[in-house]
Amino acid sequence: DSSLLEDSGDYANEQHIITLMHWDGHSADELYEAICAMSSYKTEQSGFAQENPDLFRTVLCRSYVLMSEFFRDHRKSPFWSRLFGKVTESSYRLFDTAVFYDNSPIQSREYTVNEIHSYICRSGRWTCRRLLSSRHRSAKLGEFVKAVDAVMRNEYGYPHKLSSAEVSKQEQLLIKTAISESRAEQKKAEAMKIEIDISKLGAIRKAADETREKLLVDEDEPEDIVIEEIAEDSVPDESSPLSEAETAFVSALLSGGDYDSAARKYGSMTSILADSVNEKLFDTFGDTVIIFEGDVPVVIEDYSDDLKEIIKEK
Repeated sequence: DSSLLEDSGDYANEQHIITLMHWDGHSADELYEAICAMSSYKTEQSGFAQENPDLFRTVLCRSYVLMSEFFRDHRKSPFWSRLFGKVTESSYRLFDTAVFYDNSPIQSREYTVNEIHSYICRSGRWTCRRLLSSRHRSAKLGEFVKAVDAVMRNEYGYPHKLSSAEVSKQEQLLIKTAISESRAEQKKAEAMKIEIDISKLGAIRKAADETREKLLVDEDEPEDIVIEEIAEDSVPDESSPLSEAETAFVSALLSGGDYDSAARKYGSMTSILADSVNEKLFDTFGDTVIIFEGDVPVVIEDYSDDLKEIIKEK
């Protein structure tokens, strides 16, 4: 049963290598775990990587992807093959230390552990196909990770450099590209970031409540402020929300009369009366009932009949 192999170190290493082989089908976290597991250069011992874990993970994974894309497009062999070598086939003595006798003829068969590890029997002879380097951490992958660390230290002004890191021009170019892309993404994320100070929500709610109380008019109290702005002798009628001045103004608009004269009669102005009517009737209609076409006030036709009913109540 293949599940019996899952606890072995070789099996775990092979899964990490398969992840790196299929880099385009895995997340950044999965790539980073695989790289760290198979690299001879240990990131947990890097001061820069430990001080900037998220940044280092992002740039390292992006650098690996860029290198893999470069090898895919410009090299005959993939990048992972440069790091781990090729799958090879060699003779294998099954149950080498066991003594047994099999009286049945051995048939040709193949047992596959995974895509880089299998056992094959042909004409009674067994061979093993596998990636031998999977048993150990990769020195070449370690050099690549160290190169990323070295370039990042230089680019971000880290005081402790890695002068011994061997960085090819192509590696350096792609690593700097990964750094540049990461910086651009970080700036974009910061520009879109919205911060909410929860500690201020209480004060905001209190201010909103106070504003609401000021806007609410007690049904038992006359609207003194609006009345004083319109005319001192305009007294509201309980049967209608409009004052005498507002009623006269609306009546003149509906009948095509002299609305300016109606406004002046109560010591007010056309614009003030129009705003006052719109404000008082907004709760009733949920909309503005009087609009201005240029300087001329006009009653919206849809509300004409309703307004006529309101002013009849005066």
